[in-house]
Amino acid sequence: MAYDDLVRKQTAELFTMFGKIDVLFIDGEPKGPCRETAWKLQPDVVITRGAVNTPEQTLPGIALDEFWESCVTMGTQWNYKPTNDNIKTAGRLIELLVEARAKGGNFLLNVGPHPDGYIPYEQETQLREVAAWHFINHEAIEGVRPWIITNEENIWFTASKDKRTVYAVITGWPDWAKGDRKEFVFGSIKATPQTTISVLGQNDKVTEYQNQLDVHSRFEQKQDGLHVSVVKAQRVYDNYKWPNPITIKLENIEPALDPPQVETGNAVINNGNVELNARVLKKGNADSLQLYFEYRPYAGFAENLYGKDWLRTSSVSINDLGRFMQVLPEVEGGKEYQYRAVIVHPRLTVRGDVKRVMVKLK
Repeated sequence: MAYDDLVRKQTAELFTMFGKIDVLFIDGEPKGPCRETAWKLQPDVVITRGAVNTPEQTLPGIALDEFWESCVTMGTQWNYKPTNDNIKTAGRLIELLVEARAKGGNFLLNVGPHPDGYIPYEQETQLREVAAWHFINHEAIEGVRPWIITNEENIWFTASKDKRTVYAVITGWPDWAKGDRKEFVFGSIKATPQTTISVLGQNDKVTEYQNQLDVHSRFEQKQDGLHVSVVKAQRVYDNYKWPNPITIKLENIEPALDPPQVETGNAVINNGNVELNARVLKKGNADSLQLYFEYRPYAGFAENLYGKDWLRTSSVSINDLGRFMQVLPEVEGGKEYQYRAVIVHPRLTVRGDVKRVMVKLK
């Protein structure tokens, strides 16, 4: 076919005249002349449509064992949108990147170029901020694996291949002032006699213009987890108001426990009620756990990544593995809702995958 010949020629041009190409995203039928030609000319190229799972405008709720890549837009559309677009902030983009890596996936960010080819200024400024963060924290993003859990609330984890080094990315502290010390407790991490910690992007010895401050990173293993105390000593902006996450690097550590695991089940409509189901797969060495569901209205295909607030059901104590059910509290009929199971261990909280249910009108 003439069209297939055109695709082969254009693909050959891209893969012979522009050096090594790492990734090819085919937005359409994954099989055919484009993929065949690309792999023939550059066998090492990763083709991320058809060869791997590529969810759009969402991230999986849990870490996946398979290779995956989320495709997310900076705004609400893939193409250039001249007005009224809701551009994600650099801070939100960093959070999504970190979450994707903590769950073992790639993060493919789409920009909408202006018709003349340049990236709109409001998108460029956010990309520059992400680039500055990545310059400091890239080792927590590149070549890493998921830790034994993805996160402890607003702290997201990535790990080295041997899981002897863990990176704890601290999100949710936009007003953390330079020179301030904060303490965190990691329930999933246990120190060893060889453990060392540091903060990426600073030397852990001094902070500029405040040499009298003690900025050394410290840790202490206690019964409830690894207590870590760190100071934010980075000077990324001249006014010291760098709002984005910092990363604590913990070397020569080991898992503190075999974490609990919960599976979010499908919702069932029964006598007008929405029954949310879950299954407790592992208790994580705890005698008793608390379990509840989080839920919220589904904002839409492109909008669901903007919100982070969830409602929750009441919690109940569970002592055994197996299935669990709760009725979704009274919600608005005719709307779609997201929900996920949540299990609370004495050391940490673990969430199941996110699912959706349409609430029918009564």
